[in-house]
Amino acid sequence: MDNFVQWNYENANTANFLVYTLGENENFDTVALGMLLNNNIEGFLPMIYLQNDEERYFKYNITSKVSLKMFFEETVNKTRFLNVISSICKAFEMCGEYMIEDKSIVLDAEHIFVDVSSAKAELVCLPVLKEGGANVNVVNFFKLLLMSTQFDPTENCDYIAKLLNSLNKSDKMSFAEIRNIAEELLGNVQEEEDKPVMNAMSAPQTVSAAALITPIAPMQNVQNVQSAPNIQNIQRTQVQNMQRPNTPNIPNIPNIPNVPNQPNQPQNVPPVINDNSKSSHKGGLFGGLMKSGKKSKEKKPKKGKEAVQAAPQMAIPGVKASAGPLMPNYPQPAQNVAPMANNQPMHSIPAQQMNVQPGITFQQSAPKAAPQQAMTTVLNKDMLSANCTPKLYRYKTNELIEINKVPFRVGKEASFVDYCISDNTAVSRSHANIVKRGNDYFIVDTNSTNHTYVNGAMIQSNVEIKLEENTRIKFANEEFEFRFF
Repeated sequence: MDNFVQWNYENANTANFLVYTLGENENFDTVALGMLLNNNIEGFLPMIYLQNDEERYFKYNITSKVSLKMFFEETVNKTRFLNVISSICKAFEMCGEYMIEDKSIVLDAEHIFVDVSSAKAELVCLPVLKEGGANVNVVNFFKLLLMSTQFDPTENCDYIAKLLNSLNKSDKMSFAEIRNIAEELLGNVQEEEDKPVMNAMSAPQTVSAAALITPIAPMQNVQNVQSAPNIQNIQRTQVQNMQRPNTPNIPNIPNIPNVPNQPNQPQNVPPVINDNSKSSHKGGLFGGLMKSGKKSKEKKPKKGKEAVQAAPQMAIPGVKASAGPLMPNYPQPAQNVAPMANNQPMHSIPAQQMNVQPGITFQQSAPKAAPQQAMTTVLNKDMLSANCTPKLYRYKTNELIEINKVPFRVGKEASFVDYCISDNTAVSRSHANIVKRGNDYFIVDTNSTNHTYVNGAMIQSNVEIKLEENTRIKFANEEFEFRFF
């Protein structure tokens, strides 16, 4: 078991531990181990040492903290990134005060843990004697961290270039120099956040007060303006005097609505005969109306002699409903349309034979194709899960939360999680994540204090547990249900 290295996670009551198992030939550094056990060193995870027969363990308390890899899994803003850089440099500075060698620091994103509220990082110090081990190159680690992190595009990212240029100047920059640069950039960010935002109403104006006042014209100028012709009246008069081209002037007929131009009616229309009326229509339909511009007098029907015809949906009191036609039976005018011979299509007949206005054409519509019967696709479980958006149902509030991104974070730190449970103090700041692998969804407890339960069983932190339809999930004592529909 030489050079045996094993990292795992362990839950104990309300605590979560990162556990390192020592190999048989590994010896620990007694000085560094004593410093870590007897002091609460800033920037380092608190640890305990246990020995069970021949097995020896280092246990680091990571309760309510997430790994740096998980913390930087999504977009990162200025404050979080610079706080992580500053806290890491501060931890390395403390090594000299407590006689801890730099090479005993585990510098990788999976074993650096961050408080999601303060964005302060805490390191793992592994007090194991190593022969000929090289010191940790923090500058290269920060460069890789800069290259692999997705920064918030809505912010001013000039600080990234400034920090990267400073790291490129020398690979032997001290931790204090890097921390000073990070805190200086962090101070600029905080100054920008603390600076009051002045809108257009509250911003100081450099224009003089006289320039903001509109001068008033003298009275004589006002009179001249009033005597000037109205431009709108002139334009309206010009528009009224304009005539459409090729359109004859139509005299204004009082009380006659506008009637669209009718095609020339044939002259052999027989007169309309009305048995119940003694007068006949003379001069066509508008003959009586066109005389000397006067209204034609309508004769009132005599009571009991003339039949009164009403609209189909209007009843007249005192008049018996007529069973005959509601409209007078006018004879239809003869249409001079030549018969179609040899099944001649409509669009091939000349317009003169159809007695229609020139310019009007008829098109023969294509026959509609018979609808084809599509085959029914049978959906399997993978296709259903791929096309459906999973949801979390919260029993306490009857709320249905859509899991619209991955990873989907659940906790009570509103600035970090995707769904905030602010009304339950038993839930951790970053309690659990829901991740996706292919078409399957998994839940991961992120070192919560009161743990996560799946179908009543507590799950191990930092271990992915597959979720099925109607899986019962409990974050501390807050019950949810995982659903696809």
